[in-house]
Amino acid sequence: LEPQKKGYYKDAENAIKSKLFNSAINQGINLYKKQDYKNSMSALDVAIEVNPNDTTGFYIGSIASLADKDYD
Repeated sequence: LEPQKKGYYKDAENAIKSKLFNSAINQGINLYKKQDYKNSMSALDVAIEVNPNDTTGFYIGSIASLADKDYD
């Protein structure tokens, strides 16, 4: 899509990752509120994979794991 490799794709990639991260966090929280802990943790795993430097996914995921008694 970008034969000259000027770096425009990085802006698009960062925007997609940002939206995906926010969407995964929101989905994880909503599923947690519905007490669907396994799917909540799956959504939060996506958030962690997209942005491993942000601790939000780890924090909410650990709360969901405790609620589900999934200590591993």
